[in-house]
Amino acid sequence: MLHKKRLVIAGVLFVATIAIVIAVATVAYLLFLRPSSKTVAMYGATAVGVTNGPATTKSIGPVGGSIASPDGRITVDVPPNAVPGPVNFSIQPITNLAQGGLGNAYRLEPAGRTFAMPVKVSFKYDAQDLEGTVPESFAVAYQDATGVWQAFKTAHIDQANKAITVPTTHFTDWSFMAAYRLIPTRMTLRVGQTGWIDFAHCDRVSHGIVNWLLGREFCSSEKHAWWESYNRAPRIWTCNYGKVVPSGSGAEYTAPAKRPQSGMDAVHFNYQLTNSETGDSIDGSFVCLITIVERGYRASGESHDVVYSGVICDLEKPFTVNATGLANFDFKFVPSGPTKGAEGTVSYSSTYYPGGVPVVEGGSGSYQVEGIDTDKPRIILTLNSKATGTLTSRRLTVRVPRAMAGTVAINLTPAESECDKK
Repeated sequence: MLHKKRLVIAGVLFVATIAIVIAVATVAYLLFLRPSSKTVAMYGATAVGVTNGPATTKSIGPVGGSIASPDGRITVDVPPNAVPGPVNFSIQPITNLAQGGLGNAYRLEPAGRTFAMPVKVSFKYDAQDLEGTVPESFAVAYQDATGVWQAFKTAHIDQANKAITVPTTHFTDWSFMAAYRLIPTRMTLRVGQTGWIDFAHCDRVSHGIVNWLLGREFCSSEKHAWWESYNRAPRIWTCNYGKVVPSGSGAEYTAPAKRPQSGMDAVHFNYQLTNSETGDSIDGSFVCLITIVERGYRASGESHDVVYSGVICDLEKPFTVNATGLANFDFKFVPSGPTKGAEGTVSYSSTYYPGGVPVVEGGSGSYQVEGIDTDKPRIILTLNSKATGTLTSRRLTVRVPRAMAGTVAINLTPAESECDKK
Protein backbone atom coordinates (compact mmCIF):
# COMPACT_ATOMS: atom_id res chain seq x y z
CA MET A 1 0.00 0.00 0.00
CA LEU A 2 2.85 2.34 0.97
CA HIS A 3 4.65 1.53 -2.26
CA LYS A 4 1.52 2.42 -4.25
CA LYS A 5 1.24 5.79 -2.49
CA ARG A 6 4.87 6.52 -3.26
CA LEU A 7 4.26 5.79 -6.92
CA VAL A 8 1.26 8.11 -6.97
CA ILE A 9 3.23 10.89 -5.23
CA ALA A 10 6.15 10.42 -7.64
CA GLY A 11 3.77 10.60 -10.59
CA VAL A 12 2.16 13.78 -9.28
CA LEU A 13 5.59 15.35 -8.68
CA PHE A 14 6.72 14.37 -12.19
CA VAL A 15 3.62 15.90 -13.80
CA ALA A 16 3.96 19.02 -11.66
CA THR A 17 7.61 19.36 -12.67
CA ILE A 18 6.75 19.08 -16.35
CA ALA A 19 3.96 21.65 -15.92
CA ILE A 20 6.37 24.06 -14.19
CA VAL A 21 8.94 23.65 -16.97
CA ILE A 22 6.29 24.29 -19.63
CA ALA A 23 4.99 27.31 -17.74
CA VAL A 24 8.47 28.79 -17.33
CA ALA A 25 9.29 28.15 -20.99
CA THR A 26 6.00 29.73 -22.05
CA VAL A 27 6.58 32.82 -19.94
CA ALA A 28 10.14 33.10 -21.23
CA TYR A 29 8.90 32.78 -24.79
CA LEU A 30 6.23 35.42 -24.30
CA LEU A 31 8.65 37.80 -22.63
CA PHE A 32 11.78 37.28 -24.67
CA LEU A 33 11.23 35.22 -27.81
CA ARG A 34 7.69 35.80 -29.05
CA PRO A 35 7.74 38.28 -31.93
CA SER A 36 6.18 41.67 -31.24
CA SER A 37 2.60 41.76 -32.52
CA LYS A 38 3.09 45.47 -33.17
CA THR A 39 5.85 45.01 -35.71
CA VAL A 40 5.51 41.75 -37.64
CA ALA A 41 3.07 39.30 -39.11
CA MET A 42 3.86 35.61 -39.21
CA TYR A 43 4.51 33.54 -42.34
CA GLY A 44 4.83 29.77 -42.41
CA ALA A 45 8.05 27.97 -41.52
CA THR A 46 10.36 26.86 -44.33
CA ALA A 47 13.78 25.30 -44.62
CA VAL A 48 16.78 27.60 -44.38
CA GLY A 49 18.13 28.86 -47.71
CA VAL A 50 21.55 27.85 -49.02
CA THR A 51 24.26 30.20 -50.23
CA ASN A 52 23.72 31.50 -53.76
CA GLY A 53 26.76 33.68 -54.43
CA PRO A 54 29.72 35.35 -52.72
CA ALA A 55 29.28 37.38 -49.54
CA THR A 56 30.05 41.12 -49.32
CA THR A 57 31.78 42.24 -46.11
CA LYS A 58 32.54 45.66 -44.67
CA SER A 59 33.79 46.92 -41.27
CA ILE A 60 31.51 49.58 -39.76
CA GLY A 61 32.13 51.34 -36.43
CA PRO A 62 30.40 53.79 -34.08
CA VAL A 63 30.30 56.55 -36.72
CA GLY A 64 27.97 54.39 -38.83
CA GLY A 65 28.03 53.53 -42.51
CA SER A 66 26.35 51.42 -45.14
CA ILE A 67 26.88 48.20 -47.05
CA ALA A 68 25.10 46.94 -50.18
CA SER A 69 25.01 43.78 -52.24
CA PRO A 70 26.94 43.98 -55.56
CA ASP A 71 23.65 44.01 -57.52
CA GLY A 72 22.28 46.86 -55.40
CA ARG A 73 19.24 44.78 -54.46
CA ILE A 74 19.67 45.17 -50.70
CA THR A 75 21.32 47.94 -48.67
CA VAL A 76 21.99 48.07 -44.93
CA ASP A 77 22.35 51.54 -43.37
CA VAL A 78 23.98 51.58 -39.91
CA PRO A 79 23.33 54.81 -37.95
CA PRO A 80 25.88 56.35 -35.54
CA ASN A 81 26.25 54.60 -32.17
CA ALA A 82 24.51 51.41 -33.34
CA VAL A 83 27.68 49.46 -32.43
CA PRO A 84 30.30 50.36 -29.77
CA GLY A 85 33.28 49.50 -31.95
CA PRO A 86 34.29 48.23 -35.41
CA VAL A 87 32.08 45.32 -36.49
CA ASN A 88 32.24 43.22 -39.67
CA PHE A 89 28.90 43.50 -41.45
CA SER A 90 28.19 41.13 -44.34
CA ILE A 91 25.49 40.37 -46.91
CA GLN A 92 25.30 36.80 -48.23
CA PRO A 93 22.79 35.96 -51.00
CA ILE A 94 20.89 32.72 -50.36
CA THR A 95 18.03 30.84 -52.02
CA ASN A 96 14.66 32.39 -51.22
CA LEU A 97 12.15 29.93 -49.74
CA ALA A 98 9.76 32.51 -48.27
CA GLN A 99 6.17 32.50 -49.49
CA GLY A 100 5.85 35.17 -52.17
CA GLY A 101 9.62 35.77 -52.05
CA LEU A 102 11.08 37.79 -54.93
CA GLY A 103 14.64 37.12 -56.08
CA ASN A 104 17.33 36.07 -53.64
CA ALA A 105 16.99 36.13 -49.88
CA TYR A 106 19.97 37.48 -47.94
CA ARG A 107 21.81 36.35 -44.80
CA LEU A 108 22.84 39.42 -42.82
CA GLU A 109 25.68 39.34 -40.31
CA PRO A 110 26.46 39.75 -37.49
CA ALA A 111 23.60 37.48 -36.40
CA GLY A 112 22.63 37.05 -32.77
CA ARG A 113 23.59 40.59 -31.86
CA THR A 114 21.29 43.42 -30.78
CA PHE A 115 22.10 46.88 -32.10
CA ALA A 116 21.84 49.91 -29.81
CA MET A 117 20.13 51.90 -32.58
CA PRO A 118 17.74 50.54 -35.28
CA VAL A 119 19.50 49.62 -38.52
CA LYS A 120 17.67 50.24 -41.79
CA VAL A 121 17.30 47.37 -44.29
CA SER A 122 16.21 48.46 -47.78
CA PHE A 123 15.28 46.43 -50.85
CA LYS A 124 15.18 47.85 -54.38
CA TYR A 125 12.49 46.59 -56.77
CA ASP A 126 12.12 46.83 -60.54
CA ALA A 127 9.55 46.41 -63.31
CA GLN A 128 9.87 42.62 -63.21
CA ASP A 129 8.98 42.55 -59.51
CA LEU A 130 5.88 44.63 -60.27
CA GLU A 131 4.47 42.15 -62.81
CA GLY A 132 1.13 40.96 -61.48
CA THR A 133 1.24 43.10 -58.34
CA VAL A 134 1.50 46.65 -56.98
CA PRO A 135 4.05 48.35 -54.67
CA GLU A 136 1.52 48.46 -51.82
CA SER A 137 1.60 44.65 -51.63
CA PHE A 138 5.37 44.52 -51.05
CA ALA A 139 6.73 43.45 -47.66
CA VAL A 140 10.05 42.71 -45.97
CA ALA A 141 10.43 39.66 -43.74
CA TYR A 142 13.06 37.85 -41.72
CA GLN A 143 13.30 34.17 -40.79
CA ASP A 144 13.33 33.42 -37.07
CA ALA A 145 15.01 30.53 -35.23
CA THR A 146 11.98 28.27 -35.80
CA GLY A 147 12.07 28.82 -39.57
CA VAL A 148 8.98 31.03 -39.54
CA TRP A 149 9.05 34.17 -41.71
CA GLN A 150 8.14 37.31 -39.82
CA ALA A 151 6.80 39.95 -42.23
CA PHE A 152 6.76 43.55 -41.09
CA LYS A 153 3.23 44.94 -40.98
CA THR A 154 4.38 48.37 -42.05
CA ALA A 155 7.28 49.50 -44.19
CA HIS A 156 8.30 52.70 -45.91
CA ILE A 157 7.71 52.33 -49.65
CA ASP A 158 9.48 54.91 -51.79
CA GLN A 159 7.79 54.51 -55.17
CA ALA A 160 9.86 57.30 -56.74
CA ASN A 161 13.13 55.45 -56.04
CA LYS A 162 11.53 51.98 -56.10
CA ALA A 163 12.67 50.99 -52.61
CA ILE A 164 11.10 49.52 -49.47
CA THR A 165 12.72 50.04 -46.05
CA VAL A 166 12.23 48.64 -42.53
CA PRO A 167 14.11 49.22 -39.24
CA THR A 168 15.61 46.37 -37.21
CA THR A 169 17.84 45.82 -34.21
CA HIS A 170 18.99 42.32 -35.14
CA PHE A 171 20.10 40.27 -38.15
CA THR A 172 19.18 36.87 -39.59
CA ASP A 173 17.97 35.77 -43.07
CA TRP A 174 15.89 38.43 -44.87
CA SER A 175 13.54 38.38 -47.85
CA PHE A 176 11.68 40.82 -50.05
CA MET A 177 8.22 39.55 -51.02
CA ALA A 178 4.83 40.36 -52.49
CA ALA A 179 1.81 39.67 -50.27
CA TYR A 180 -0.49 39.66 -53.33
CA ARG A 181 0.39 38.59 -56.86
CA LEU A 182 -1.29 37.34 -60.02
CA ILE A 183 0.45 34.16 -61.26
CA PRO A 184 1.26 33.88 -64.10
CA THR A 185 1.29 37.30 -65.75
CA ARG A 186 1.89 35.81 -69.21
CA MET A 187 0.62 32.61 -70.80
CA THR A 188 0.53 30.95 -74.23
CA LEU A 189 -2.51 28.80 -75.09
CA ARG A 190 -3.89 27.18 -78.20
CA VAL A 191 -7.40 28.03 -79.33
CA GLY A 192 -9.92 26.29 -77.07
CA GLN A 193 -7.23 25.36 -74.52
CA THR A 194 -7.62 26.13 -70.80
CA GLY A 195 -5.18 27.51 -68.26
CA TRP A 196 -5.21 28.39 -64.56
CA ILE A 197 -4.54 31.90 -63.23
CA ASP A 198 -4.02 32.23 -59.49
CA PHE A 199 -4.30 35.25 -57.22
CA ALA A 200 -1.60 34.27 -54.74
CA HIS A 201 -2.18 35.84 -51.34
CA CYS A 202 -2.00 35.09 -47.65
CA ASP A 203 -4.74 32.74 -46.48
CA ARG A 204 -6.36 33.45 -43.13
CA VAL A 205 -6.14 30.90 -40.32
CA SER A 206 -7.88 30.49 -36.99
CA HIS A 207 -6.11 32.14 -34.08
CA GLY A 208 -6.25 29.37 -31.49
CA ILE A 209 -4.56 29.58 -28.09
CA VAL A 210 -1.65 27.45 -29.31
CA ASN A 211 -1.05 29.70 -32.30
CA TRP A 212 -1.32 32.74 -30.02
CA LEU A 213 1.20 31.32 -27.56
CA LEU A 214 3.57 30.51 -30.40
CA GLY A 215 2.98 33.85 -32.08
CA ARG A 216 1.86 32.11 -35.24
CA GLU A 217 -0.71 33.87 -37.37
CA PHE A 218 0.37 32.28 -40.63
CA CYS A 219 -0.17 34.44 -43.70
CA SER A 220 -2.91 36.55 -42.14
CA SER A 221 -3.79 39.07 -44.83
CA GLU A 222 -4.84 41.69 -42.30
CA LYS A 223 -1.36 41.62 -40.81
CA HIS A 224 -0.05 43.37 -43.90
CA ALA A 225 -0.47 47.15 -43.93
CA TRP A 226 -2.36 46.90 -47.20
CA TRP A 227 -4.73 43.97 -47.40
CA GLU A 228 -7.38 42.84 -49.85
CA SER A 229 -10.89 43.96 -48.97
CA TYR A 230 -12.61 40.58 -49.33
CA ASN A 231 -15.97 41.80 -48.06
CA ARG A 232 -15.94 45.29 -49.50
CA ALA A 233 -15.15 44.44 -53.12
CA PRO A 234 -16.15 41.28 -54.99
CA ARG A 235 -13.51 39.47 -56.96
CA ILE A 236 -14.18 40.40 -60.56
CA TRP A 237 -12.47 38.56 -63.43
CA THR A 238 -12.91 39.75 -67.02
CA CYS A 239 -11.37 39.02 -70.42
CA ASN A 240 -11.82 40.23 -73.99
CA TYR A 241 -12.31 37.10 -76.12
CA GLY A 242 -12.18 33.86 -74.14
CA LYS A 243 -14.07 32.70 -71.07
CA VAL A 244 -12.96 33.13 -67.47
CA VAL A 245 -14.59 31.25 -64.57
CA PRO A 246 -13.59 32.21 -60.98
CA SER A 247 -12.87 29.36 -58.60
CA GLY A 248 -11.30 29.57 -55.15
CA SER A 249 -8.31 31.90 -55.14
CA GLY A 250 -8.05 32.05 -58.93
CA ALA A 251 -9.86 31.49 -62.18
CA GLU A 252 -9.87 29.08 -65.13
CA TYR A 253 -9.43 30.76 -68.49
CA THR A 254 -10.49 29.12 -71.75
CA ALA A 255 -9.13 30.55 -74.99
CA PRO A 256 -11.66 31.33 -77.73
CA ALA A 257 -12.34 28.74 -80.44
CA LYS A 258 -11.07 31.20 -83.05
CA ARG A 259 -7.80 33.07 -82.70
CA PRO A 260 -8.30 36.85 -82.34
CA GLN A 261 -6.81 38.95 -85.11
CA SER A 262 -4.27 40.40 -82.67
CA GLY A 263 -3.39 36.93 -81.38
CA MET A 264 -3.71 38.24 -77.81
CA ASP A 265 -6.21 38.27 -74.97
CA ALA A 266 -6.02 39.90 -71.52
CA VAL A 267 -7.50 38.59 -68.28
CA HIS A 268 -8.12 41.33 -65.71
CA PHE A 269 -8.54 40.74 -61.99
CA ASN A 270 -10.06 43.82 -60.36
CA TYR A 271 -8.98 44.42 -56.77
CA GLN A 272 -9.40 46.81 -53.87
CA LEU A 273 -6.65 47.20 -51.26
CA THR A 274 -7.29 48.94 -47.96
CA ASN A 275 -4.62 50.29 -45.63
CA SER A 276 -5.44 48.87 -42.19
CA GLU A 277 -3.50 51.70 -40.53
CA THR A 278 -4.96 54.72 -42.37
CA GLY A 279 -8.15 53.33 -43.90
CA ASP A 280 -7.08 54.53 -47.37
CA SER A 281 -8.12 52.38 -50.32
CA ILE A 282 -6.76 51.89 -53.82
CA ASP A 283 -8.49 50.18 -56.71
CA GLY A 284 -6.92 48.69 -59.79
CA SER A 285 -6.53 45.64 -61.96
CA PHE A 286 -3.94 42.89 -62.18
CA VAL A 287 -3.47 41.65 -65.77
CA CYS A 288 -2.43 38.34 -67.31
CA LEU A 289 -1.53 38.68 -71.00
CA ILE A 290 -2.37 35.58 -73.04
CA THR A 291 -0.88 34.74 -76.42
CA ILE A 292 -3.28 32.57 -78.43
CA VAL A 293 -1.90 30.31 -81.14
CA GLU A 294 -3.68 28.04 -83.57
CA ARG A 295 -4.54 24.50 -82.60
CA GLY A 296 -1.98 21.85 -83.50
CA TYR A 297 -3.12 19.41 -86.20
CA ARG A 298 -2.21 16.02 -87.57
CA ALA A 299 -2.43 15.98 -91.38
CA SER A 300 -3.67 12.89 -93.20
CA GLY A 301 -5.10 12.00 -96.59
CA GLU A 302 -4.77 9.89 -99.73
CA SER A 303 -4.86 10.60 -103.43
CA HIS A 304 -4.53 7.60 -105.70
CA ASP A 305 -1.14 6.06 -104.82
CA VAL A 306 0.05 8.98 -102.61
CA VAL A 307 -0.41 9.14 -98.82
CA TYR A 308 -0.14 12.50 -97.01
CA SER A 309 0.99 12.83 -93.37
CA GLY A 310 2.56 15.28 -90.93
CA VAL A 311 2.05 17.44 -87.84
CA ILE A 312 1.16 21.15 -88.14
CA CYS A 313 1.61 23.14 -84.94
CA ASP A 314 0.70 26.56 -86.31
CA LEU A 315 -1.21 27.23 -89.52
CA GLU A 316 0.01 30.82 -89.48
CA LYS A 317 3.64 29.76 -89.82
CA PRO A 318 5.31 27.80 -92.67
CA PHE A 319 4.80 24.05 -92.25
CA THR A 320 5.60 20.80 -94.07
CA VAL A 321 3.48 17.81 -95.06
CA ASN A 322 5.03 14.60 -96.39
CA ALA A 323 3.67 12.69 -99.41
CA THR A 324 4.66 9.04 -99.80
CA GLY A 325 4.12 7.03 -102.97
CA LEU A 326 6.33 5.92 -105.84
CA ALA A 327 8.52 8.79 -104.67
CA ASN A 328 8.61 10.71 -101.40
CA PHE A 329 7.80 14.43 -101.62
CA ASP A 330 8.11 17.21 -99.04
CA PHE A 331 5.30 19.76 -99.46
CA LYS A 332 6.27 23.12 -98.02
CA PHE A 333 3.32 25.40 -97.20
CA VAL A 334 3.76 29.17 -96.81
CA PRO A 335 0.77 31.15 -95.43
CA SER A 336 -0.07 34.35 -97.31
CA GLY A 337 -3.01 36.48 -98.31
CA PRO A 338 -5.20 38.84 -96.28
CA THR A 339 -6.28 36.13 -93.81
CA LYS A 340 -3.02 34.66 -92.60
CA GLY A 341 -3.22 30.93 -91.98
CA ALA A 342 -6.29 30.41 -94.16
CA GLU A 343 -4.53 30.26 -97.52
CA GLY A 344 -1.14 30.42 -99.17
CA THR A 345 1.27 28.87 -101.64
CA VAL A 346 2.90 25.46 -101.67
CA SER A 347 6.00 24.00 -103.28
CA TYR A 348 7.27 20.44 -103.35
CA SER A 349 10.37 18.54 -104.34
CA SER A 350 11.78 15.03 -104.38
CA THR A 351 14.76 13.04 -105.55
CA TYR A 352 14.20 9.53 -106.85
CA TYR A 353 16.11 7.00 -108.94
CA PRO A 354 14.20 5.38 -111.82
CA GLY A 355 16.53 2.79 -113.36
CA GLY A 356 19.29 3.93 -111.05
CA VAL A 357 19.41 7.40 -112.65
CA PRO A 358 18.81 10.32 -110.20
CA VAL A 359 15.89 12.58 -111.03
CA VAL A 360 15.11 15.74 -109.06
CA GLU A 361 11.53 16.86 -109.46
CA GLY A 362 9.67 19.86 -108.05
CA GLY A 363 6.47 21.80 -108.51
CA SER A 364 4.14 24.35 -106.94
CA GLY A 365 0.54 25.18 -106.26
CA SER A 366 -1.78 26.89 -103.83
CA TYR A 367 -3.96 25.89 -100.88
CA GLN A 368 -6.87 26.98 -98.73
CA VAL A 369 -7.91 25.91 -95.24
CA GLU A 370 -11.60 25.08 -94.91
CA GLY A 371 -13.79 24.47 -91.86
CA ILE A 372 -11.25 25.69 -89.32
CA ASP A 373 -14.10 26.50 -86.91
CA THR A 374 -15.70 23.07 -87.34
CA ASP A 375 -14.79 19.61 -86.11
CA LYS A 376 -13.67 18.59 -89.64
CA PRO A 377 -11.13 21.15 -90.89
CA ARG A 378 -9.09 20.34 -93.99
CA ILE A 379 -6.56 21.73 -96.45
CA ILE A 380 -7.62 21.93 -100.11
CA LEU A 381 -4.42 21.63 -102.10
CA THR A 382 -4.37 22.63 -105.78
CA LEU A 383 -1.25 21.58 -107.76
CA ASN A 384 -0.12 22.90 -111.10
CA SER A 385 -0.26 20.46 -114.01
CA LYS A 386 3.45 20.73 -114.80
CA ALA A 387 6.61 20.31 -112.78
CA THR A 388 10.28 20.97 -113.44
CA GLY A 389 12.69 18.05 -113.26
CA THR A 390 16.41 17.54 -113.69
CA LEU A 391 17.80 14.36 -115.23
CA THR A 392 21.58 14.14 -114.73
CA SER A 393 22.74 17.58 -115.97
CA ARG A 394 19.91 18.38 -118.42
CA ARG A 395 16.83 20.51 -117.72
CA LEU A 396 13.50 19.15 -118.88
CA THR A 397 9.79 19.61 -118.41
CA VAL A 398 7.82 16.56 -117.30
CA ARG A 399 4.13 15.88 -116.97
CA VAL A 400 3.16 15.48 -113.28
CA PRO A 401 1.70 12.02 -112.50
CA ARG A 402 -2.07 12.00 -112.17
CA ALA A 403 -1.84 11.47 -108.41
CA MET A 404 0.20 14.67 -108.03
CA ALA A 405 -1.95 16.95 -110.17
CA GLY A 406 -5.27 18.71 -109.61
CA THR A 407 -6.98 19.08 -106.23
CA VAL A 408 -6.17 17.11 -103.09
CA ALA A 409 -7.96 17.19 -99.69
CA ILE A 410 -5.80 16.81 -96.58
CA ASN A 411 -7.73 16.23 -93.37
CA LEU A 412 -6.76 17.90 -90.08
CA THR A 413 -7.31 16.38 -86.63
CA PRO A 414 -6.19 17.80 -83.24
CA ALA A 415 -2.59 17.08 -82.30
CA GLU A 416 -1.85 19.30 -79.28
CA SER A 417 0.28 16.69 -77.50
CA GLU A 418 2.70 16.34 -80.40
CA CYS A 419 3.03 20.11 -80.68
CA ASP A 420 3.55 20.57 -76.93
CA LYS A 421 6.68 18.42 -77.21
CA LYS A 422 8.21 20.66 -79.86
